[in-house]
Amino acid sequence: MNSIEPSHPRERWLFLGSGTLLLVAVLFGLAREQRWGTRFVNVYLLASDISGLHSGEEVRISGFPVGQVGGLELKPDARVRVQLRIEQSKARLIGPNSSARLAQEGLVGDRFIDISPDPQRVGDAQALDGKTIAYAEPLNLADALEDLAVTQQQLQATLRNTTSLTAKNGDINTTLADLRNTLKNTNTLTATIEREAAETAPVVRRSLDNVSAEISQVSQEARVAEKEAQQLLQESRPLITSTLQDVRELAQTSRRLLNSLLGVIGPLLEPTDGPSSATPSPANDNQRP
Repeated sequence: MNSIEPSHPRERWLFLGSGTLLLVAVLFGLAREQRWGTRFVNVYLLASDISGLHSGEEVRISGFPVGQVGGLELKPDARVRVQLRIEQSKARLIGPNSSARLAQEGLVGDRFIDISPDPQRVGDAQALDGKTIAYAEPLNLADALEDLAVTQQQLQATLRNTTSLTAKNGDINTTLADLRNTLKNTNTLTATIEREAAETAPVVRRSLDNVSAEISQVSQEARVAEKEAQQLLQESRPLITSTLQDVRELAQTSRRLLNSLLGVIGPLLEPTDGPSSATPSPANDNQRP
């Protein structure tokens, strides 16, 4: 018994030392996990569904951890406000064009929030505190599978309709047969029109040549008649001028002769009462201006 008693204090100190080291290791690991002593900036996002997202999950930028998910708050409009605690030294990597999405490592790995980088110039990181960034909702696998099933049904219905249309007695084959018959009839009609046009073309060409020749002949005769009329007018112009001059002189001569005759016959035609008569003599009339 005496040989065993001196070992009790040493074991006690070993136990206390190991317990202390274990506690220090736990505290160190907890401090590292919780990033004790690190300054954070709070950034928020609004999500309509946070299935699979929990507080304490990592926040990454370009795959590098820069923070962790903080508190989750349900808003009156049924959306969830998620707090993202970002290290102050990494806050400048988030800008107005940054957006967050829920990502996962592989198929069964841990989930995390991935933020697209939008680096800003070095400035006050506290300016980002309280800002809300855009959040891309994750794909709902159940809705995607349902849409895929509906699309598959529609595709199968389309394939069945296509098969029925392309069958031997289907609408497409019937339409193609009718189209071939129509093309044959069209080719026959085209050949007939070409043949008739070839037969009619010489007759039409001769008729046009005859009409053109007659029009040319009439035009030449008209030009000849025009020239003759102009020549006749030029030749008869002096004669017409002299004739008009003679007529004018004859009229003047006739007027003078008539005045002379009235001067001679006028006194004989006066009444016996003499010049006092109320009827003036023709001579006096002629003498009036």
